[in-house]
Amino acid sequence: MSQHDLDIANQLFPATRADINNALKALGSTSSGTSVPSTTYANQLWYDTANNKLYIRNEDNDANIEICELDQTNDSVEFFKSDSVRTGLVEFTDGTDCITLDGSGNATVAGTCTATTFSGSGASITGVVSETGTTGSAEIPVGTTAQRDGSPSAGLLRFNTTTSGFEGYDGSAWGSIGGGASAGGAIYENSNSISANYTLTTNTNGMSVSPLTIASGVTVTVPTGARWVIL
Repeated sequence: MSQHDLDIANQLFPATRADINNALKALGSTSSGTSVPSTTYANQLWYDTANNKLYIRNEDNDANIEICELDQTNDSVEFFKSDSVRTGLVEFTDGTDCITLDGSGNATVAGTCTATTFSGSGASITGVVSETGTTGSAEIPVGTTAQRDGSPSAGLLRFNTTTSGFEGYDGSAWGSIGGGASAGGAIYENSNSISANYTLTTNTNGMSVSPLTIASGVTVTVPTGARWVIL
């Protein structure tokens, strides 16, 4: 650790040699010290040993720009200071792609994406978002912090990719909603045609409003213990 004004004074040779050596040590240690060097230059690098941060002087030589913070215990870079992510790729330590971002801000995750908190408009969902391959659905298990129609509830929110329907369960099985709409809980709308095979969940009830057309070759299965009512 060494700092120097990098100016070799006029003096006798032994003192000059010592002055040169001290200047070289300062350059070799990146002007390391517990504070800013007493004499600074534009674009000068210096290392803050008190806070383990690397700085560079700005072009006007009147301020320090923080480059990074070093983890001296684990010998790694702990933090890069930036106003934004300037690369579209985050890699694992072995070089394998972890997260990639495209120009529209869409993210692709190489492994499982686990969310501890999901924030929405006036509500939050706590749980893990997962895709269930056996049922072809994306599921969000929710805790008591989740809200439906303003009331906290616990259970499962699921979007079924096979039937393109939205299903909701809160312990009392309020059933498969299927993409309908409601007005203050008084009006419910459903499509007037069924274009894909559908199987009601055992021990649940489903309803549809007629007229209802079932496409050729499409089957609606009502298992034992379930009921499908067409009004």
